[in-house]
Amino acid sequence: MKIKFVVTYFILPILIGLTGCANPPVTTLPVVTSIPTPTPQPDPTDITEKPEPVIYWHISDVVSTEDLTTITGYSDYQYIDSDYDDAEHGEPAGQFWSVYTATVEIKFRAHLYGGTEKLEDYRTAANPGSLVWVESPLWDSGCYYRIGEWDADFVVVRGDACYYVGFVPSAYPEFDPVELGKSLMTMFVKNSSNK
Repeated sequence: MKIKFVVTYFILPILIGLTGCANPPVTTLPVVTSIPTPTPQPDPTDITEKPEPVIYWHISDVVSTEDLTTITGYSDYQYIDSDYDDAEHGEPAGQFWSVYTATVEIKFRAHLYGGTEKLEDYRTAANPGSLVWVESPLWDSGCYYRIGEWDADFVVVRGDACYYVGFVPSAYPEFDPVELGKSLMTMFVKNSSNK
């Protein structure tokens, strides 16, 4: 009887384990977490900025000899390019003059960017006491001034652009210099606004 008890006591658990009646061992599987894939950032050295298309014009595109004749009455103007012309970079320049009377020369220049700074640069050359501010709905601010002994400038700012007209007032004695400058500038700004 004692042997039967011992066999039952020791063998029974072994038989139960072998037959699968006991609880199976718990297997812990590793937890797999997904690591977010980082969003690739562009290398700053690889970024090539595409420049915006540049729209430019030349003075001869916006001012004609006929425009000047209408304002001044002189009919023998000829257009010549200026050494300052840089239309491709937003700074067109040109001039009109006469082979018969060189003093009737009229110079035009525009700076399509940095208008206020350009106006300030120009007016620093004004003869003391000669500067006159001139208003118009065509520009934000504008002025006429004498420079040196003979020349006069008329400079205006419109938006981010600066427009310049230079002439010799004594070549047009029948005109008030400020009014002549304003007429030339009005034509210049109106014509260039269409470009």
